[in-house]
Amino acid sequence: SIKQAEIMSDIRTEFNLEIDDEFQIRDHPTLRHVVAYVSGFDAKETTPVHDPGTLAKDERKTPP
Repeated sequence: SIKQAEIMSDIRTEFNLEIDDEFQIRDHPTLRHVVAYVSGFDAKETTPVHDPGTLAKDERKTPP
C-alpha cells in the first residue's frame, strides 16, 4: 500500500539505508519482518516475542 511505502521510505531515511532494488513490500507484511530486514536478519529466523496473553494457567499470577 502507499502507507507501507511511506513508512519504508521513512525507515530508509532514518537509518540512512540505500534503496534496495530487490526489496518487495509484499515480502515484509509485518513490522517484525521490516525490523528483521533492517537488522539484516530473515524474519523467519528471529525468535518470537513471548506474548503475556498466552501464559499457561499455572504461570499466571493469582490474586492473594
